[in-house]
Amino acid sequence: MASYFIKSWGIEKKLFSITLDNAASNDVCVELLKNQFRLTNSLVYDGKLFHLRCCAHILNLIVQDGLKQIDVSVEKFRDSVKYIKGSTLRKDRFIQICSQNLLDYKKALVQDVPTRWNSTYKMLSCALYYRLAFSHLSLSDSNFQTCPSSDEWDRVEKMCGFLKVFHDATLQFFGSLYPTSNLYFPQIFGIHLKLVETKDSPNEYMKKIATQMWSSSQLKRVEEALFSLFDEYMQASRESSDGNVGGGSGSGDFNSRQTSVGNVGGGSNHSILEEFDEYDNDDMDSTKKSQLQVYLLEPRTKRTSSINILEFWQSQQYRYPELAKLAMDILCVPVSTVASESAFSLGGKVLNEYRSSMKPEIVEAVICSRDWLFGVKVDTHVDVDKLTQNVMDMNIAEDNTEVEVHHKEENGVEELTLFFGRKKMRIMTITFVLELSM
Repeated sequence: MASYFIKSWGIEKKLFSITLDNAASNDVCVELLKNQFRLTNSLVYDGKLFHLRCCAHILNLIVQDGLKQIDVSVEKFRDSVKYIKGSTLRKDRFIQICSQNLLDYKKALVQDVPTRWNSTYKMLSCALYYRLAFSHLSLSDSNFQTCPSSDEWDRVEKMCGFLKVFHDATLQFFGSLYPTSNLYFPQIFGIHLKLVETKDSPNEYMKKIATQMWSSSQLKRVEEALFSLFDEYMQASRESSDGNVGGGSGSGDFNSRQTSVGNVGGGSNHSILEEFDEYDNDDMDSTKKSQLQVYLLEPRTKRTSSINILEFWQSQQYRYPELAKLAMDILCVPVSTVASESAFSLGGKVLNEYRSSMKPEIVEAVICSRDWLFGVKVDTHVDVDKLTQNVMDMNIAEDNTEVEVHHKEENGVEELTLFFGRKKMRIMTITFVLELSM
């Protein structure tokens, strides 16, 4: 079914990769697609980069392994939050204690979803802020038996500091309005350094957690894949150039002039010069660097400088044509499926029990409209007075025909209607939506 749609859309030769999570059914689907595309030689790098596993899902699996070491402590925090949020009276009592200890109760406690580590991280972070309030509640409420001990508080505090780098990386991977593939390495490298630091720490508890998450570095494989992928792009560029080369009088004249110059001296000298040309060409080929090598040898830009990565490679397309094409293809790849999954999950909010008979076209229109209206924040404020003044200053005709503007505001909609001439002929109506909510 997937291959049918890909072919019907005409993109079978334009696919670089597909981002999916680690479900076994996805592995089977990807393998079937790769086998079909190999028949038409449509895969880049023989499909080795075709299946990209969702980085957010991988981080979730890694952190879940680490959280197993503190399952008992996490369970006590979870039960404590449930206890407070389970009753209005206990909530009010907790807010009162927060006020007495000058804590901002508006931060509120967060109940986690056990299968989502980032929600567990938020729950633990919020609980740490209210540590003093939890301790006071355990002293004043004899039924509150799940308050964590001092040792458990200290463990969770260290764990939250350790997990922050994972949480920040996950937030970066969630993005949908900017490329995420260029963010992968710096975020993963930061996680790598944190794991190395924690593995070598004197704290045996944290050291055990970091060891559980540890995996060996794969930087050498990344370098090999990068150069192999670039060679494939260079080969495709050469084949495209050879296919576009054709005969012509201009090239023939140039070749004939080259030959005449090369034959100066004639006789035995000609063979000697040919040997010299072969040696010279071999020497140039051995010293010539590829676009990728030249780019990697360039001085590095400061890490803190602000660069629009898409604009940068667009400006480099004439200096590094093949490398820029490779970079733009890689930058199109999302490293996480979270953004696309959240987009599709909107369907459940549109089609509810009260609106279950909507046509597919209407559902599509509602979802797209919501994205267009609220996806990107754009300043849509219109200065009506200024616009009215501009309209009044217009000259509809050379004789400065009289123009009138009628202004009406009703139910959050503002209308400007333009009339001109003695007969008050309407020429334009402009409508402004002052406030729109869905």
